[in-house]
Amino acid sequence: MKEYDIPEESLLARLERRCPDELPMHMPGHKRNSALAPYLRRLNADIDITEIDGFDNLPRAKGVLRESMRLASELYGSHRTFYMVNGSTGGVLSGIHALTMPGDTALVARNCHMSVFHALGLRRLTAHFIEPEYDHSFEVVASMSPLIVERALVEHPETRLVVVTSPTYEGVISDIPAIARVVHEHEAVLLVDEAHGPHLDRSPYFTGSAVGAGADIVIHSLHKTMPSLTQTALAHVATDRKAQRFVEAMETYLSTSPSYLLLAAIDGCIRLMAEKGPELHEKWFDALMDFDERILPLEHLVVLCHGRDYLDAHPDFYRFDFSKLLISCLDTNLTGPELMNLLRSKYRIEAEMASSRAVLCMTGPGDTRESLSRLADALLDIDAGLKEESRRASAINTPHLLPDISISEAEERPWREVSLDEAEGLLCAEYIMAYPPGVPLAIPGCTITADTLDALRTRSDSGIKLKFSRSVDAETVAVL
Repeated sequence: MKEYDIPEESLLARLERRCPDELPMHMPGHKRNSALAPYLRRLNADIDITEIDGFDNLPRAKGVLRESMRLASELYGSHRTFYMVNGSTGGVLSGIHALTMPGDTALVARNCHMSVFHALGLRRLTAHFIEPEYDHSFEVVASMSPLIVERALVEHPETRLVVVTSPTYEGVISDIPAIARVVHEHEAVLLVDEAHGPHLDRSPYFTGSAVGAGADIVIHSLHKTMPSLTQTALAHVATDRKAQRFVEAMETYLSTSPSYLLLAAIDGCIRLMAEKGPELHEKWFDALMDFDERILPLEHLVVLCHGRDYLDAHPDFYRFDFSKLLISCLDTNLTGPELMNLLRSKYRIEAEMASSRAVLCMTGPGDTRESLSRLADALLDIDAGLKEESRRASAINTPHLLPDISISEAEERPWREVSLDEAEGLLCAEYIMAYPPGVPLAIPGCTITADTLDALRTRSDSGIKLKFSRSVDAETVAVL
């Protein structure tokens, strides 16, 4: 096991040492008086501080936070690592800002998160969208092909930035080393939204990280799969020059009063992974392997790349993150939302999300053989009561985006609401998505096509709630 230079005192220990003895004549207004209300005691307000002496400044850290981020950089093998306390969204916004100038051209994977599209609008970028491969057996997006990226770069030689999501929400990993080589050969830069991959390459059991694979910036949502608090994230930057630009962007998108409770969670997580990471990952992986054995009797439900479904059955997957459990009900009489509701109501299991014909369960180091056995037993019980059924129509493809004008221009034009039946052929004036996963089905400035409307209706009919950024309900849409 590799030895790391771990700072002697954790951020949490420093907070616990300093806070009891000092009179806080500064923010926040609770003044660390947990006796004010039960919620303050429950939330550890007694160690909740602002940026006071000895606790550094997050964007331009020189002391305790810099040392902690140095350890994170050493752990991940990055050139520079930054802590983010407004999630991977803040990292994506900062990263795209740091790598571009207003008016630049970006190539964006169609399955990117909403934060990428918001960054395109904020930065006034011209965007072209590239489609990953597609796996029809599970009706999920497969890996992004380096060849497809190269073709797009040849078609759009003015491209400055390429943005790819890897792994996907469902766990599909792309060949980032090959993509990075292609991008750099065309004198562009690469940002990888690896929000779902902070655990990758921390052990031999989960591999395929973009950090060290040639990407210019990699964003991790630390809380998604690691033992950290919600809203904590990391950004890994490849060079000093890009790091300086990233710091400047952080100061645009990051709160000037970052939560030290969240920073202590990041620091604690990094220290834990440096001290016990391989051991925790091995236990996690063993629990998943036990889960695979338990679900072998399933006859109707199928779990992607688990149980009887093997990775080699998916030739368009470069790699797969085995921490993800995507449970397909494609050939059954259940929809995804129905399966998710059944897990919740009968078995007290709350899944991460439901698509039209599948449910995603996420795992992490906090899972045990017992917790995953409980999920396996629930699936076996549900499976025993299912009937085989021919595949019904489902939203197998995210509709193509056909931009007529840029996002930023569309957001500034006057708009009106029309019924969905009247919308075909008009320019969309809003974002429409199922959240999670937060991949837009339509964006401002793109033509609403028959495929767009079909995707909206199919998802609604299966019980998935759609999120509209401007229109008041799912029966209307904002158009230009």
